[in-house]
Amino acid sequence: MPNEIAQQSLLNAASNPGSAGVKGDNVSEAIKPLDPRNPADIKPAPSKWSDELARRVVLSDFAKYEQFRKQNFDNRWTANDRILHANVTQEYWEGTIPPVPKASIGVKLEQQQLESLLPYLHEGIFSSSDGIWFDFFPRPNTPPDAAIAAREFVAMQTDVANVEYELDAAFRSGGHHGTGIVKVGWCKRRYDRAEWKPGIIPNASGMGGSERLLRNQTTSYESGPEVRSVSLRDLYIDSSLKEPNLQKAQSVIERALLSWDILQRMGKQDKDYKIPGEAELRDYLVRRSQPKAASADSDRQQSLAEAGQTTIHLQGTTDPARARMEVLEYWSQDRFVVVLERKWTICNKKNPYGFIPYRSFNYVDVIDQFYGKGLAEILEYEQLLQQGLINSHLNEVSLNIHGAIAHQAGSVTNKSDLRPKPGQTIQTVGRPGEVLMEIKRSAVTQDWFVALQQSQLRAQQYTGLSDIITQGAP
Repeated sequence: MPNEIAQQSLLNAASNPGSAGVKGDNVSEAIKPLDPRNPADIKPAPSKWSDELARRVVLSDFAKYEQFRKQNFDNRWTANDRILHANVTQEYWEGTIPPVPKASIGVKLEQQQLESLLPYLHEGIFSSSDGIWFDFFPRPNTPPDAAIAAREFVAMQTDVANVEYELDAAFRSGGHHGTGIVKVGWCKRRYDRAEWKPGIIPNASGMGGSERLLRNQTTSYESGPEVRSVSLRDLYIDSSLKEPNLQKAQSVIERALLSWDILQRMGKQDKDYKIPGEAELRDYLVRRSQPKAASADSDRQQSLAEAGQTTIHLQGTTDPARARMEVLEYWSQDRFVVVLERKWTICNKKNPYGFIPYRSFNYVDVIDQFYGKGLAEILEYEQLLQQGLINSHLNEVSLNIHGAIAHQAGSVTNKSDLRPKPGQTIQTVGRPGEVLMEIKRSAVTQDWFVALQQSQLRAQQYTGLSDIITQGAP
């Protein structure tokens, strides 16, 4: 019987395209170990990598960085989100039927400090008198008007790049988890537009013509700086990096999920991208169930569960033309490689910038470590202490309000009458003063409010965010 069940499970898996793997996909993902004794595997810059060597390096580094981060930081970030949302496990009074809940109130100390910090950071950078948060000063022998014009032009570019919004997102990540990251670059966009303009269509005789609206295809280009906040869970950083400076990293890999139509557009607009043919991609997507998964997907799901979201979809729309595929973008000081679905190397060239296009900051630096510490980790125990003090006090108040009553056996006809309630009547056998006695409890949390205030003061000392600062005093 067990063999029949196992065999049936194999048949079901083989007939289900959502569960069975892509044919030949395991072979495509197999990584041949890099061999330092093989000259073909040693290509110092500026020697060009072959596409297969580039894929092997990217996948090997990605696996190594992913494992390192999973062991050291991913669980910590999930715990940070639990602290942010102040989720407390509901407990119940022992022996109560039906179960009576104890006080389980979460204290959002970290969120309070974070929301106080963010406006302080924003105003410290983006405050201005004329809407432009930076100044240009002319060099010697440069007309002042040139500096004014350059300042206005750069202000327009930062507005288009939405720099203020993206940096605010990085500030939130930095304050909460301890590290905030942005990606910087130069973006070139191509726009193909159809315009209808008045024109003349010649007559068949060649003499004269008729006036009509003619359809003209125009192509225009726009370029400018780009700034984008990057989630810590999407960026895989050199595991040997010992300081908060991404320019010192040997390599950095960003993981993203891009839709089919975007990939096709990238291939048409940038000849450096070699996107697989439409038929090959269509055949692959038919056999594949969903985009390539990473451990960060399950960790992100746990973090969202702390915020109350129960599911996360790697694929959103059901439109087949927008099916998402995993892209691994590899950056080093001298190389830029993009691997699609861990199967195809779609770009392999020299780093066009000459630097790793990511910038980061830490809320609190940690010695010999890239990632920093944020408010969640710093305030964790103070928040747990405050939650314990408040809930213990509420439980004690509950016990005093609904106090216990001792009674002589057989003296009360209905024991449920002993529970306090408005207009209560207790029927006893014998004198109530002789058969009933209220059990008095001594208060054990008399100084709970003092301890709570002391914890709040310690939290302000840890973070530097005192009540005076957050209220706007100089």
